[in-house]
Amino acid sequence: MDQEVNQDINKKFVFHWGYAITVFFICYVLYLVFLVFKSKTMDHSLVMDNYYQHDLDYQTHYDKITNRKLLGQDLLVVQNKEEGNLIFNFGVSKQVHNLKIEFYRPSDARLDFSKEYKEVNSPIRLSTNNIAEGKWTIKVHWSDDKLNYFKEEEFFIGKS
Repeated sequence: MDQEVNQDINKKFVFHWGYAITVFFICYVLYLVFLVFKSKTMDHSLVMDNYYQHDLDYQTHYDKITNRKLLGQDLLVVQNKEEGNLIFNFGVSKQVHNLKIEFYRPSDARLDFSKEYKEVNSPIRLSTNNIAEGKWTIKVHWSDDKLNYFKEEEFFIGKS
């Protein structure tokens, strides 16, 4: 009698390769549906509004970086915490034209700002009193009588 009960149990729980293929196929289809759903909910926007134009202008940007290597003395940006300002020293370039200083805040785009000057004498000082404390990326574009230049530097602006 025990043998008959075991045979009945074995017949009820038969799991052969046909069931395995069906379960695998169903799981695979469910996974694909999940991936399609997940990809539809992701934000595929670009980081910049005019990304493609920015990409095309990169050669000009690269030339500005290369030109900076030709300078006798590179741009030196120093934070003077006691006086509460940033000092931009352009070295041997006493006369600087079309200066643009961009302050980029990685954590909050609303704090980004820039300052532009037609002509300045080196060095120049910018007050940090009205700038929020934290990590900033400072991008400086300038030209002298001959070439255009660019420098990017990261700073932690703090009051003390």
